[in-house]
Amino acid sequence: MLLALAIFINYVDRGNLATAAPVIKNELQLSATQLGILLSAFYWTYAVSQLGAGWLAERFSVYRVIALGFAVWSIATMLTGVVSGFAALLCLRLLLGVGESVAFPCSSKLLAEHVTMDRRGRANGAIAVGLALGPAFGTYVGGLILARFGWRPLFLSLGALSLVWLWPWLRGTSHRMPETHATARVGGPSFFDIIRRREALGAGLGHFCCNYVFYFVLSWLPLYLVQERGFTIARMAALGGGVYLMQGVGAWATGWVHDRANRRGITPNRMYKTTFVVSLLVSGAGLVGVVLAGPLVSAACLLVTGLSVGLGVVNEYRAEKAAEALHSQIHHQTVVVRDGIPATVDVTTLVPGDLVELRLGDIVPADVRLLDVTGLECDESVLTGESLPVDKGTQLVPAGTPLAELSGCALMGTVVNAGRARG
Repeated sequence: MLLALAIFINYVDRGNLATAAPVIKNELQLSATQLGILLSAFYWTYAVSQLGAGWLAERFSVYRVIALGFAVWSIATMLTGVVSGFAALLCLRLLLGVGESVAFPCSSKLLAEHVTMDRRGRANGAIAVGLALGPAFGTYVGGLILARFGWRPLFLSLGALSLVWLWPWLRGTSHRMPETHATARVGGPSFFDIIRRREALGAGLGHFCCNYVFYFVLSWLPLYLVQERGFTIARMAALGGGVYLMQGVGAWATGWVHDRANRRGITPNRMYKTTFVVSLLVSGAGLVGVVLAGPLVSAACLLVTGLSVGLGVVNEYRAEKAAEALHSQIHHQTVVVRDGIPATVDVTTLVPGDLVELRLGDIVPADVRLLDVTGLECDESVLTGESLPVDKGTQLVPAGTPLAELSGCALMGTVVNAGRARG
């Protein structure tokens, strides 16, 4: 619940400039270009810092990393309420992006480590509900604060309230905060190993397409409703909040349906792709309707767009699934043969040249080049979304062939369904 609340606060704070844009633009005499730079500047540092946040979460306590990022973005939000001028606002938006970059790398790691596969749809749905309700709350309540008190109290109050979250988080996770994180793995996949995976590239492309719709609405909806549709701040807050509320409904429903479909044996790959494609088609059509239709139909199209964007929670699941396949779904120990003697060792101590034994039920601890195989079958559904077992062999291949393309390679995170092997 604290994790979902963190994502909720994350999206309240990143969207409050868009909510206040109709007032800030006039008061500070900003041009449309300057406002666009301020709205987009957050994503410049946010996107780049994702890589650094993921690196920190792998090497240090993930609980400490998310707490530090949370403090940075909360303070940046508060300071926005006391500055004036384009340059100062730009610096704080860049700082906000750095702080908020910890949210998804850390939450994905925590879900992969602590939530079982049959409950992960609902867990991701809860995260996506926080993602949707954050803008809903920020737009509606923030709009009411804006209309009554102005934009400076809006940033000061939301930033101060955000800092309150740190107290239960630090209190509840203090016993899990070592100075360094014990799972920095020897011989694990590099960043380039990950981006060469088809499932990682597909998840990234799909996430890009989904985010285009979501952040376009998040950034420009309040200003569009006020300037182009003639809404008051209060009416803008009500309709804008309703759009994000519908997104939350769609996200929760998608997580629930996915878990039920998974228990009924429907192929995850087909289920996720179908839901995601429907989400993009409906949201694209909804945005066209917003521009072309009259006031009432336009408002209805906005609500439908919000609902359909909520269906895109599937891609959050696929991105997290690809990452966990490479990092988290492995035993902490495995059997290796060193100097002819079998021994059980921690997987973080594996080094190139170790001879690993794979047996029925094992989760493969690293990409293993197979040398001795007896009827080995591996379930690669964690990587591909398909549950068909894959036969493995020891056939020779050309030098330099990527491990992921070898039938003579057992891939990290896959499960031994039958037989045994060494490699």
